[in-house]
Amino acid sequence: MDNYKKIKEKILNMVEQLKNKNILVEVDFHENRNKFSIYSTRDANSLNYKVIYIPKKFLLKEDEYYINKFPSFLSSLDSKATKIDYLLKDLDKNSKVNFENVKYNSYFHFTENEVIVNIDSYGNDLDKFKEILMYYNKNPKIFVRNIVSNNLSYDFNELVKNGKMRYFKSNIYNVKLQGKKYIVFNTTDSFEKIMYILDEEDNYMDIMDEKYIKILKKLSLINGL
Repeated sequence: MDNYKKIKEKILNMVEQLKNKNILVEVDFHENRNKFSIYSTRDANSLNYKVIYIPKKFLLKEDEYYINKFPSFLSSLDSKATKIDYLLKDLDKNSKVNFENVKYNSYFHFTENEVIVNIDSYGNDLDKFKEILMYYNKNPKIFVRNIVSNNLSYDFNELVKNGKMRYFKSNIYNVKLQGKKYIVFNTTDSFEKIMYILDEEDNYMDIMDEKYIKILKKLSLINGL
């Protein structure tokens, strides 16, 4: 019991220090559980937590953790807090952001309707990541168009290639077919690769369109996909 109190006190002190770095960690120690209920050893020695970037109220992560190991997690979070603040302080408050979510690719994860930023995937290119984020938009059509119109496709792809989760990655490509320009962007996680193609009017191309396959074939000749 004394050891539990010491660890809890240490955790609360570390949480308080993180507030000074714009990181709020909400912790549930499960102390209000019904003492007559039966819980596993894991339940009895674990806590639930949420990590929030205070200025923008981004919910970066929520999970469960063993109590005795949680100070190490907080220490790691503290060491990254300045970088997290640097990356997120200029993002729109409606952005979609994740921290330490390994199922997502390095830096960015595309879905049909949103772009998710993974801020725990930065390598040595923090400034380049920040530069790309200045054009970030949660809407993937707007975001990829911003990247292309500002001639940052190469920089984007190089950034992703050098990320620490480089096997789970997104890329943006320009393809010209029959006099028309298309933007191809893909997202890859541990389960699948999904390709999206935007036409010149920023409409998604239907996968059944014969040009869809032609574009991907041309892209494979260029990029070895």
